[in-house]
Amino acid sequence: VSNKAIIHRNSLLTCRPEAPDLHSPSVLIAILFSPMGQWSDLPRRLLTVSIGAPMIVLMLANRVTSHIFFQGVHLLCTLEWLKLIPAETSAKNDGGSNSSQGSSLKSKMSDGGDEKKKEFETKKGDNLQTMNVPMCLSAKIFPVLSFLSIYVPQQFTTVSFSLFASILYLSQYVDTNNNQKHTARIQNSVRHTLHGVLYLSVSFHHWMRLSNQSFSHTIYILFTVWNCDTGALLAGRIGKVISSSQDIIGDALMRCNSGKMFVKVMKKISPSKSITGFSGGIILGIWTAWCLPEFMVRFSDWFEASGVGPSWLGEVGKEYVDVALIQTTDQHSGIFEFDNISCLGSVGRRRVFVGAILSLCAIGGDLVESAVKRNAGKKDSGKLLPGHGGILDRFDSTFLAVGVYLCFLQY
Repeated sequence: VSNKAIIHRNSLLTCRPEAPDLHSPSVLIAILFSPMGQWSDLPRRLLTVSIGAPMIVLMLANRVTSHIFFQGVHLLCTLEWLKLIPAETSAKNDGGSNSSQGSSLKSKMSDGGDEKKKEFETKKGDNLQTMNVPMCLSAKIFPVLSFLSIYVPQQFTTVSFSLFASILYLSQYVDTNNNQKHTARIQNSVRHTLHGVLYLSVSFHHWMRLSNQSFSHTIYILFTVWNCDTGALLAGRIGKVISSSQDIIGDALMRCNSGKMFVKVMKKISPSKSITGFSGGIILGIWTAWCLPEFMVRFSDWFEASGVGPSWLGEVGKEYVDVALIQTTDQHSGIFEFDNISCLGSVGRRRVFVGAILSLCAIGGDLVESAVKRNAGKKDSGKLLPGHGGILDRFDSTFLAVGVYLCFLQY
């Protein structure tokens, strides 16, 4: 018997496939782009960007279509935000006890008997029915208040948002009066919608103001922030490939006390993100802020020389698209020279400073939404954009940056 076992083991060893050679470029590419590889979503991301980016630029090139675009994005982000309301704590505990009861009932069902099977299905139906609770009042009125916040005049912004926050806070007493069994869920909904007013509604109020003022500034901040996201994604994934530590810069920061605290807090918010990725995002964001104005001028010249631009934009588009104001002339200075921070020196230094601030704000906005999704137990806010998630996942990094950028333009 022992000889047969040895022969069988040897036959299995001879039939066992060889381990892949990770030093081979072809094998490494095959592993990375496999369905389980970290680059498997790259084709979908590229397809979404190649179709979406030109469409967004064309829509933003007209004041009317720009307004429609941001209002539509605002509506979708609001609906996705409501899907991220944190679950009720007591419901989680009840769900755990219900799952344990369900497992015990399943074990009893294994013994046979139609009555036990019916009993299990009845209790399971009761659990699903209790989970299907009505939407809180704060969640119902939040989209309306968020919509109204966009059209609030600038001089009434503070008092209007204070009024909206008060309405959302007081709405919990209407819910608890009608249903006292879900107090924790109602309070979670109120806190979530209050956060939505401060984080999402205020940001789209800023977006509508900026897009109404200037096409070039809108494109500038959008692509700077989005390229920061792209740089963070590429740097983070490349860092995981070339280093076994998964986070080269993060490991270096862990050696000092302040850096260790920062890395731990970041990992607690989003374990998949890395300091290496953040560094790559800041570098690409700064590079975009520095060279994008010149690229916009050259692309606009080519676009108009081809005869496509004026025919599509019309008279309204010609007045709104202010790419011609990027270059400095005898009559005016360039709109991307940022004269209000001239103390920093040359125009290149000012753009680098603006790019660094916008990149840091983009990372902060992304971390805020990551914390919200983590509390809600969700990975993405939606599935509308292949490879990217939801609309909120694509615009979360702009929410803090757009308000800061308006400060650069106004002061």
